Amino acid sequence: MKNFLKISAAAWMLAAVLVSCKKEETQDTLEVFPAEEIRFSAVDNEAVVLTVNTNAASWAVESADWILTSAKGNELTVNVKDNVSAESRAASVVFSAGNAKKVIVGVTQSELEEGQFALSVTPMDPITFIGDMTSVDLTVETNADTWTYEVPEWITAAKNDNVLTLTVTENTEGKDRSGFVELSAQGAKTVSIPVAQKIDRDEPNLSDGAPGKLSDVSGENTVNIAVTKAQSNVAEIVFTLDEPAESEVSVEVYVDGEYLDEYNYLNTASLRLFPGQNVSFPSDGVITVPAGERSGSIQMTIDGTTGISMDVSYLIPVCVKSIDNASVTSSTKRVNYIYTYENPKQVKNCYFVAVNDTNPLNALEYVLADGSQFFDAVVLFAANINYDADEDLVYLYNNPSVQQLLDETDTYLQPLRQKGIKVYLGLLGNRTAAGLCQLSDWGAQQWAQEVAEAVRDYKLDGVNLDDEYSSDPIIGNRWFQTKSTEAGCRLLYELKKSLSATCSWPTEVSVYSVGRLNKLLSVEDLETGIEYNPGQFVDFWVDDYNRASDPEDAPGMTMKQCCGMSIECDAGSGSITESSARRIKEEGYGWVMWYAFDPNPDSGIYNKDYGLSMMKAAAKGLYDQELLDPAGYYKKVEYGEKGAFDSTRYTY
Repeated sequence: MKNFLKISAAAWMLAAVLVSCKKEETQDTLEVFPAEEIRFSAVDNEAVVLTVNTNAASWAVESADWILTSAKGNELTVNVKDNVSAESRAASVVFSAGNAKKVIVGVTQSELEEGQFALSVTPMDPITFIGDMTSVDLTVETNADTWTYEVPEWITAAKNDNVLTLTVTENTEGKDRSGFVELSAQGAKTVSIPVAQKIDRDEPNLSDGAPGKLSDVSGENTVNIAVTKAQSNVAEIVFTLDEPAESEVSVEVYVDGEYLDEYNYLNTASLRLFPGQNVSFPSDGVITVPAGERSGSIQMTIDGTTGISMDVSYLIPVCVKSIDNASVTSSTKRVNYIYTYENPKQVKNCYFVAVNDTNPLNALEYVLADGSQFFDAVVLFAANINYDADEDLVYLYNNPSVQQLLDETDTYLQPLRQKGIKVYLGLLGNRTAAGLCQLSDWGAQQWAQEVAEAVRDYKLDGVNLDDEYSSDPIIGNRWFQTKSTEAGCRLLYELKKSLSATCSWPTEVSVYSVGRLNKLLSVEDLETGIEYNPGQFVDFWVDDYNRASDPEDAPGMTMKQCCGMSIECDAGSGSITESSARRIKEEGYGWVMWYAFDPNPDSGIYNKDYGLSMMKAAAKGLYDQELLDPAGYYKKVEYGEKGAFDSTRYTY
């Protein structure tokens, strides 16, 4: 028997059935990190997290029933049931996405050794009791003499040989119930299975009259809407009867925001709720089916122009609220729309904001003619890697300018993310013994975890590393080793690994090609010994001013992960024209970098005219679009490391 799991999450949505737009078919890509064989022991295993990158609408996995998989965002957690057999076993996790080539990850599990005890339960997935579902059987396998169980008080359990039957009692509490079923056997790890009982929250009687069904005009109950620009869309919702109506039928529909948690639970998803104020229906949401007809419809308007973040998936859960002269069930009263605003650009722009001088909110002012943002990413330049000799501690240091932006992330950083601009924390040396390319393997793991927690706490999209301004390491100290590219790549890998494990959303690691990070090397995982190339743990790589990064200097990197030009707007180093921008796109580069652009007339590094002229040229060459003239700008209250920021928008 095989398990099959399909995931629609983050930026990977199917082409929509829409009234207003149609998306061209493209060649899908699919990468899984790590993709090497996973080896498990017979018992007591820790889960392995795989990261899935694809431009397809959705991705799916298929595996043997003894392999346990759980998806969250673009990550798949893989574990195995205990192996109660004296023989090893092998299978695969097969990833598929659209028309991309499948990725197969091998999984092996060793045999049970003498003296070990195993406990395996089928199924082990979360169990949800809904509607008429009141019982379920669990099959238990163990080499122990006996096994026991514990269940919540609202569940009764009956043990018959190796089968445990769970039955829920009537729910008179008027609210959902949840808990865990725990199974134990001598010497084996306890198996804990989440259980829940969902009540029907609809007060009106929806079961009187001829049967009917709510769906999209396509006939589907789950529809994926993928757009590539901020726009309004219209979806047509249909109510269809099994037989022609004897008398007029009216069905009122609404957006059931309370259903989000249940949808995510049932589908192992991590969708956000689409803003309710952005969805509207005519006629108070009432669908009418005339007598003698079988169906009626209504158009739902979806406003994607405000309050929507790029590369985030939202749920629009439409449900029947009331009905006259017809009936629906729990499985026929809903239609769910999954909405994603995708970034369509072949070449993206990364803006390194010198935060001692410049307010990052300025990135919002640069907009293309189609309404999309010119900048796709902002690097806060920069936080520091520091060393405290008295405490013998390597730590993340944020000067007051950086710290204010982080502390007030909802004011200065989240508005960028809401417009689809990713925000990365820049990491830079600070003239201490700590450096990005001189941490020991242990030191890299420790510091990477601290950085990952900061990215999580301040709601960022990842980090960018710049190997400059570090003193010599203290050789012999547990934190350090000799400066080397190998040490730098170890830190890059550990950052990627820690970010994936710590943050519940997709995160990225990027590099500024300078110092010992002017080339990148493969790294072995310290726990598994599996080797990974830079293309698997570095998302993009920008070069120094007036230069382009080269994938030949980093095994596994593609042109899409490399930068075709870097421009220093303050010092006037590097340049771009319409023709050179077009060449960058045609040669397959994925990025252009802009450093120290400052459009504030009161700033000491004001360079709006210089930077804007090249941005306009880049817009024409990269996108065949005009860059609109900015009308506003943002200031700092004072300049330098201790300068505070001003969230007021000023006009020229």
